[in-house]
This record gives sequence, C-alpha cells and structure tokens, in this order.
Amino acid sequence: MTISHSALWQQLCALLVEDARLGQTVGDYLADPDAYFAAHEDDLLQRGIEEAEELNAWLVVVDWLESNEMLIELDWSADSDELVEELQGLTQFPDEQFDASFEPATELVPALTDVDAMLQTRGMHLLYLDIDSDSYPLVLVPSANAEPIRDVAAQLGQHVELPGRSDNGWTLRALRG
Repeated sequence: MTISHSALWQQLCALLVEDARLGQTVGDYLADPDAYFAAHEDDLLQRGIEEAEELNAWLVVVDWLESNEMLIELDWSADSDELVEELQGLTQFPDEQFDASFEPATELVPALTDVDAMLQTRGMHLLYLDIDSDSYPLVLVPSANAEPIRDVAAQLGQHVELPGRSDNGWTLRALRG
C-alpha cells in the first residue's frame, strides 16, 4: 500500500509538532498553492518568494514553525551564544534551562552537535531542516520522533539532519554567505 503525497506531509507535520494547525496549513497549501500564496504574500516576500511557483510545502512547514516560535532560523555566521539564546525562546524547549556549566563550542556547527548532545539527556533532539539556503532552520523534537521525521522527509524529497550524525551519507555543512 502506497501512502499518498498529502498523507506523508500530514504524517511529517504530526511528527514535528503536536499542533494540528501545522497539518491544516500544509493541507491548505497542497490543496491550492495559488490561494495560499495570495493569503501569505507579504510574509513570503520577506523570504524572497515573489511568485507561487517559488513556494513549496517544505517552506510552508518551516515558515509556520518559525511564526509559531517552534523553529529558529540562524544565519550561517551566528555563534553559540546566539544559538543558545534563540533555542531557549522556543515553545518546546525543555523546562530545565541550560546548566550554567554547559559551554558549547564557539563556532556554530560544532555548537549544534554539543547542544544536541545536551538536549538528548532531556529526551529531545535538535534537527536541521535544509531549505537550500545560507541559514540553519532548527527545530526541537522528542528524541523518539527524530529518525521517523528524517525518514518521512526523505520520502518527500526533503533533507533533515541531526547535528553530528553522518550515518545517512549527509554531513551538516558549514554554510558560507
């Protein structure tokens, strides 16, 4: 039995967050991309998307998560201080703040690995959602959802990475502007 394209998107949305509004938003986009673009044109222009044809469901997911404080998008030049500060503002950040003794690497890519290792002790994973940009869209998810998210995203032609992991042939790359 083959799962439909729309059903895969719904599955991915449910794995990312427990908020049904994400799945509804992606469903609205899939049903009528032109209407979705028209309704969100001002916000999409800020991302540099000027026509409905430039938009895709993956960007709809990223933008919805970010607008609902469930994703941060860091510039390639960000450092670990910015990473930690931004992560603590996410709605799904664990109740316990970073331990005062926690000192991630200064550079962003190694810091992502350090932060993910710390979050694993709290049952969370930090995921990088690749949007083919010079930024890092990052989302926190329950550890049990990390691999299923990667698998479903891959079926949809999207790339999701766990910092520090290259077992699937991918390696989080240091982006340059």
